Formats: sequence, C-alpha cells, structure tokens
Amino acid sequence: MRNDTKSKLKKARRWEEFVCPECDAHNPYGAEFEVGDEVFCCWCGCSFDVRSDPDDDDRFRLRRA
Repeated sequence: MRNDTKSKLKKARRWEEFVCPECDAHNPYGAEFEVGDEVFCCWCGCSFDVRSDPDDDDRFRLRRA
C-alpha cells in the first residue's frame, strides 16, 4: 500500500468529537482520539473506551469504561 493511501486511512480513523451515549451531550475534544483511547464526557463525567465499528471503518463505538 502506498504511503499517501496509508496516511489517508489513518487520518480517517481519528476523531475530534463525540456524542455521549449516557447523556446525549455533544463533546468537542481538544485533541484527536482513535480506537483504543479512553474519552470522558465533560457533562456527566462518564468514561468510555473507543472501539472500532465492525460495520464501518470510518466510525467508532463507545463502551463504558
């Protein structure tokens, strides 16, 4: 795989915001996060593990940490 293709794929798997599954609050995140990171909701304080979405590589799922 070419380097520019790899960098596009890697960039597609990093995000800057999420919606909390517990309280539905929008959370813009100061830094990018990716699969394997832990994020927390700034509104309710819940922590989540970032997991890959098996149906779509450009999306993620949050699981309560």
